[in-house]
Amino acid sequence: GYLSQDLLGMNLTDFIHEEDRNNISDTWNRVCRDRQIVTSGNYRFRTKDNSYIILQTIFEPFINPWNNEIEIIVARNKTKTKPVRTTMPSSKKNGNPSSVDMDTSSTLDSDDLIRQLLP
Repeated sequence: GYLSQDLLGMNLTDFIHEEDRNNISDTWNRVCRDRQIVTSGNYRFRTKDNSYIILQTIFEPFINPWNNEIEIIVARNKTKTKPVRTTMPSSKKNGNPSSVDMDTSSTLDSDDLIRQLLP
């Protein structure tokens, strides 16, 4: 639900679930070290309404041919919608099912470019 201008100047880690921050930081460091395209694993990203969606990001460094330094890193995001748990687990003693899962899996490509959101 964010607009591009909402994210400019913000730190990406502020939007990533705290349990996923180390993995994304490691991915970012690998992009900077290896200077090649790297795809992250799935991670939780906080939306404008403070819920989380599952993202996967392709980080692509652009190397300046004049000085051979990384100029920018372009991040292309894929939104992954996972199965949603519709009921809480319940005891088998009362005969209710323990959970009901709805499969709403889909992948949406995003062409939004996010530049250097990590320090």
